Amino acid sequence: MSKRFYVADARLNRVMHQFPERYATVDEYAAAAGLDISEVMSLLEPFFEDGSLFLELVNGETFVLTAPSGRPIIDDQLCDVPANLWERLRLISSPSESYLGWSLMRGLERNGWAVRPSLPNESRIGSFLAPLQARVGGRLIPVLVYSDHALIGSPIGVLADAARMGHRSVILCCELGELDTLSTEVRRFLLEGRGGRIYVLVLEAPSFNPVLFSANDNAVLPKSVTRVALDKELDL
Repeated sequence: MSKRFYVADARLNRVMHQFPERYATVDEYAAAAGLDISEVMSLLEPFFEDGSLFLELVNGETFVLTAPSGRPIIDDQLCDVPANLWERLRLISSPSESYLGWSLMRGLERNGWAVRPSLPNESRIGSFLAPLQARVGGRLIPVLVYSDHALIGSPIGVLADAARMGHRSVILCCELGELDTLSTEVRRFLLEGRGGRIYVLVLEAPSFNPVLFSANDNAVLPKSVTRVALDKELDL
């Protein structure tokens, strides 16, 4: 029988039990619990020592990995620690890919998007990683970071895979200054008629304002499309 996971501070214990999916880094735990980083590290030290938690340093951020050895059905050595955000991301991707997913998730949330990590069976579109899902129009839509613009409109690209898998909508996120290039490739794919009725939503960092593409339109909706209008458009 697994040991009960209990942190010797009511505030941090509450954060880790009631809202585990919200947090990933030591900094986030400290801010949520109203503690110093050193206090969080001290409180979690026994769990680092017994293997219930593990620290991963990626791109200057210190992430707390819950259940680093996995979650066996029977194991009396590990504490019953709730799965946090970083564990959910790491379950589907490498540390560097998980960092990109976490960073993108925080950017989207700051701009009003409701986002969650993908479940393992929903985290791939063909060979392409979809680490997140965004709630739009009453449905969850896969979110991808796609840097190889030359393959967007390709028969072996992510949009072709998404169409083959029956996805009605996908979200592509890009860096500042990449919107025009990405938009050109998306439009080319749709105008060639290989996407069926798929909707493609392109979001450019850092504002992540939506640009919607559809095979039913000769042109895209304007960047200023409201979230309400977008919800209605994609609530199919």
